[in-house]
Amino acid sequence: MQKIDKTDTLKTILSGRKYTVDYFQREYRWGQKQIEQMLADFQSTFEEFYDPDNHDTPEEVMNYGFYYMGCIICTGGSVKKIIDGQQRLTSLTLLIIYLNNLQKETVKDEDLLVPLDDMIYSKAFSKKSFNIDVADRGTCMQALLQKDENYVPVNESSQNMLDRYQDIEDIFPDELKGEALPYFINWLIEKVLLLEIDTPSDDEAHTIFLTMNDRGLSLNSAEMMKAYIIQQVAEADRIEVNRKWQDNINRIKNASSYDTSGMVNTQDVEFISIWLRAKYANSMRDTKRGAKDEDYELLGDKFHTEVRNNARTAMGLVKPKDYKEFVLTEMTRVTDIYLRMKGYGSKLTPGYEEVFYNANRDLTYQTMLAIAAIKNDDTDDIVQKKIQMTAKFVDDFATIRILNFKKVNWNTNKYLLFHAMQDIRNEDCKTIGMVYVRTLRRMDVTVEGITRFSLNRFSGRYMLHILARFTSYVNVLMGNPSHFEEYVDRKRQGNTYDIEHIGPMSRISTN
Repeated sequence: MQKIDKTDTLKTILSGRKYTVDYFQREYRWGQKQIEQMLADFQSTFEEFYDPDNHDTPEEVMNYGFYYMGCIICTGGSVKKIIDGQQRLTSLTLLIIYLNNLQKETVKDEDLLVPLDDMIYSKAFSKKSFNIDVADRGTCMQALLQKDENYVPVNESSQNMLDRYQDIEDIFPDELKGEALPYFINWLIEKVLLLEIDTPSDDEAHTIFLTMNDRGLSLNSAEMMKAYIIQQVAEADRIEVNRKWQDNINRIKNASSYDTSGMVNTQDVEFISIWLRAKYANSMRDTKRGAKDEDYELLGDKFHTEVRNNARTAMGLVKPKDYKEFVLTEMTRVTDIYLRMKGYGSKLTPGYEEVFYNANRDLTYQTMLAIAAIKNDDTDDIVQKKIQMTAKFVDDFATIRILNFKKVNWNTNKYLLFHAMQDIRNEDCKTIGMVYVRTLRRMDVTVEGITRFSLNRFSGRYMLHILARFTSYVNVLMGNPSHFEEYVDRKRQGNTYDIEHIGPMSRISTN
């Protein structure tokens, strides 16, 4: 088998090249979690080298470190067919389009503008051709490039691309804007590396793809942590502990019915990271240059190493029985809470409406906060109260920020929310309530922002949710069903609800 593999910068991979996507994996399906993780990884690596208080010119970026983003497998000649890697390349292209738009709007010094057009498209005889050239996505790419707010997607990939671009707009860190932006863009295109594997035929490309994703699949962090934990358990208890661990993980995976194409993490890795961060993260990486990853970052998708190194000191796992109870009691309780939150988030349930509202706005950190608050020995009525308090806090927190045109994602608010999570960890309801009230009072905005609230590009993505809440509230007061689920479900067959505009007013309407 002949193949050519080389590590190249993102700039080299995308500039002046043409790619298309094989038919068998044509749809783009990355979700918000993957975008959020990608941006968090980029920010964390970039900030190891960039000093916001001591920088001169973007030329300094030549001495910054690299970030390796994995490999892509291609075949073909002048137009390469992507066999594996389209999820990453498409997401990176969306990020490049966003950065291109952002710098044109905000960078005043033309000498600091980084040429990015060549990484997005080429032009010949006045005809524009995108570098990732898939026929049914071109209109979407053009709309994003031109910031066309009236564009309506007509297929699954285009809808997902539009959603992920809006996620990038929401999640992109404020710390990387302003003076940092030219530095970050230069770092991204010159220091983010991919391994490109080019093969002379489709058959050879598919063989490599299958080898890397099937027979060559290595253990993930959850499986490595499981092996370590069970090794510490008394031999007589290992079968029981192993069975309980596997039972919990199977429950998690069985509850995750969504398509995992292009997922960065498997469901078990995601679940355990949320659990460990909620219960054991006591520090978070600073934004200063050279700052090292702390508990929160180390308990991300490579948490198995942190557990091995700190199980005794940070997690209180000393004796074999401690490891046994860690699985039988704590892991099982956390699994129950995780699945309970997932259930309330997928179906409007009386008493837990805010959990559903938060899930509708992708406020997934409500689950981590709830896990942090609930103790292993809490009674069911206490568990219920803590879930309700947490969901109401997240709902209030997010709504107040939205009314003031502020981002609500975890990354933007992580320091405030992380400290709140530390303060509620395993506490009683009274203490948790005081922490939540104190956190809301410490916000730099208030609910009075509603007097200045209006429909614009930012608020538009939340307006249907807000108006559906109002309409649902009136419905219930009148003794009718809520119908909130129907109002906000864009994909529901026969859904005719939408936002109508009458002067400055908006309302839910049926066609």
